[in-house]
Amino acid sequence: MPLISLYHDKLQAFACSLICSIHKHIDMKTSDKNQKKFIAVVHENQTDKINEIAEQLKKEGAKIDQVLSFTGIITGSTLNLQKLNKVDGVKSVEEDRENYAL
Repeated sequence: MPLISLYHDKLQAFACSLICSIHKHIDMKTSDKNQKKFIAVVHENQTDKINEIAEQLKKEGAKIDQVLSFTGIITGSTLNLQKLNKVDGVKSVEEDRENYAL
């Protein structure tokens, strides 16, 4: 097999891989476009059940990013923040906003 053909095949495989990952990234961005990031605070007496509460949030359509059991905080994203407030054990849910220092 000529050397140029070998490099062409490897370059083609690399290009296909790159294009596939770009398409996945674009698909993720468009599907998450309407999602709102949130921070949920669990009632102090429910922190031992934080993983179960996170599962309930998932059932309500939330995508969970982090479960911080020591602090009683769950972060993630969802289309409907109000639905999450109704989950047993959740004290409050607020939209996570990005803050920038000046």
